[in-house]
Amino acid sequence: LQKAEQKEKEKRQRERLRSLELQRDKLHKAAWSVLL
Repeated sequence: LQKAEQKEKEKRQRERLRSLELQRDKLHKAAWSVLL
């Protein structure tokens, strides 16, 4: 049971990291389009 919870936690963490990276990517592109 605990292992499953751990896996779930890790999955959520990875998803949060991925969404953060996507957001950063979007900001990055937006910044570039403003600069160019």
